[in-house]
Amino acid sequence: MSDFRYPLVSIDDAGLEIVAKIPVSVLHPEVAIRPPMREALLDGRLDKVNGDVFFRGRISGTYVRPCDRCLTETCQRLDIQVTWIFSNTRPEQDNGEEPDDRLYPIEVDDSVDLVQPIWDEIALGEPRRMLCNPDCRGLCPRCGENLNHSACGCKKKPDADDGDLETGLKRLAALYPELKNRIKPEE
Repeated sequence: MSDFRYPLVSIDDAGLEIVAKIPVSVLHPEVAIRPPMREALLDGRLDKVNGDVFFRGRISGTYVRPCDRCLTETCQRLDIQVTWIFSNTRPEQDNGEEPDDRLYPIEVDDSVDLVQPIWDEIALGEPRRMLCNPDCRGLCPRCGENLNHSACGCKKKPDADDGDLETGLKRLAALYPELKNRIKPEE
């Protein structure tokens, strides 16, 4: 049983206030990749309305992972307002509309389990791209120097007669020498 499962009988007319620090590891489904967040904070309230249960509140936390350009550890904050509906009934979708992604089932033991909606928000809120700053210059593709800290000594562009610096395409051509004879020079 989940630590974030609340029996309906525990939700009175005044609602049920919930403030909890949640280790992401307890939310993590076995088949999913864990987001780069260690802990989330859930702050909100459960209310019963006409047989359904509503959760309104906030989820906050910090994603920590390497910058996509320079690999420096980077943090990005998650702070979102959420509303979830828990119901025993699923609305009919005959009209071609998308189902409400905020709707979750009330469990068979007459409780609401917040694990899945919390996980959904954390997983969907993860930024696809994280940069240490918008002007991150990244790493030098030749020597690996972090260009945010200092310039490297590498040449910007290789000279045409510089035999030591080959482009990636020249290296690719070396892997397939039999193709060299099949390529016709441009006229």
